[in-house]
Amino acid sequence: MKIALIDSGSGLDQYLSLMIEARPSCMALEFNSINDFENALKQSNDIGLILLQDSFDDLQNLKKLKQILNQYSHLVLGILSTEEVEKNTALKEFFIQYKQAQFLSMPFDREEFEQFVTSLLKSKKELSQDLGIIETDNFDYKKVKLTHFNFVQPLQFDVYLKLSATNFIKIAKKDDMLLDEFIEKYSQKGVEYLHLKSSDFELFAKYFHQNILHQIQNATSNESGSDLQMMAISNVSNELKGIGFNDHTIQVADQVMKSTLSLLKNNKSIFGFIEGLLKQKNYLAEHSLMIAAISTTIVEKLGWAVSGTNEKLTMAAILHDSLFLDVKLAKVRNLEGSMLSRKEIKEVKNHPIKTSLYLEQMKFNYPDLDTIILQHHERPDGSGFPRGLTSANITALSALFIMTEDLVHELYEEGFTTSKLVKVMKRFEQDYNQGSFKSVLEGFRKTFPV
Repeated sequence: MKIALIDSGSGLDQYLSLMIEARPSCMALEFNSINDFENALKQSNDIGLILLQDSFDDLQNLKKLKQILNQYSHLVLGILSTEEVEKNTALKEFFIQYKQAQFLSMPFDREEFEQFVTSLLKSKKELSQDLGIIETDNFDYKKVKLTHFNFVQPLQFDVYLKLSATNFIKIAKKDDMLLDEFIEKYSQKGVEYLHLKSSDFELFAKYFHQNILHQIQNATSNESGSDLQMMAISNVSNELKGIGFNDHTIQVADQVMKSTLSLLKNNKSIFGFIEGLLKQKNYLAEHSLMIAAISTTIVEKLGWAVSGTNEKLTMAAILHDSLFLDVKLAKVRNLEGSMLSRKEIKEVKNHPIKTSLYLEQMKFNYPDLDTIILQHHERPDGSGFPRGLTSANITALSALFIMTEDLVHELYEEGFTTSKLVKVMKRFEQDYNQGSFKSVLEGFRKTFPV
């Protein structure tokens, strides 16, 4: 079954693809918009199910969906959204009109998502056989991309090749090493996926995550280490958006925080490190890694590197914008004149409160981490949000984080040049030379002596 995964800015596509393709009979096809999907559908109608992630701000996607469902009656639709159906009249009417459409509220956990997909597949089988025979899931096995096995060596489980819907043959056993030649051989044969016993899938996911972190720690260059670290940071964000804050996701975030600090410790030049991150490929991950690098460097310059300080700042860098479904909202600095919808303004204004409350409820091991995240959009003159605090009520570590994020945003937008640093530092002298920001400003002067 080919499943169209349409990501309207949530950033969950990798996470959802992994869950979808764990089913032997399912293939995820990723599209950036409904228009891209519609164009693909015109070329080939062998897609049977749509999964759409959307906030439905302007409801244009609902109109487009109606056109597609009316034209292609064999399609079954699943919607993933933070919307409350009962409070959105247009969305409520849509579900009344299109009985084959189903809804899953975000965030959700993996079990809820798998049940959702199972329900959609059942609806598809009941609705139409227009696409021919739909292969039945073999729940004894889970599908894993061939290239993912590069991260899990030696094997901790048996690996199987699928020959048919019901026939799987073991091609590697526990403790084997899948050498590059082995993976290349199957790749040349057109094999994209290998299979694990379903009971081994959780173990695979665990080792996959751990070995990415191990490779980060042992990367042979700053560039390869940074790329792997950004992959790990993105994984944290995707898991939090997909399954929310729980013991597992917090443990993953803690591991990634520690590997980030290890990478930064081995870096010799803050300037070279920042330049290497300005690739404009993954804003949230690059943004987070730069904040961690700069803030921990300034902490050292100020002599504030007591136990837990770097950990708190790095964890704040990883988590502070992790719940945004739309990356453009993470780039917002000023709500006034931002051209955002009312809903988007509310989401931006409330995200520090939402994330800090999650952390407070989890009783996290880093005191004041929730305060740093709660205050990271405040400003010394009281013009920030969500509470409009002034410098007198903003903590020193929050002040450091605020200034660092401000700098990172400027560098990300315009590049890391001496002239740009001079311009930013001149503005910092005017904006931040007060209250709890004064001492932090001195740390910036020592770190960036322009």
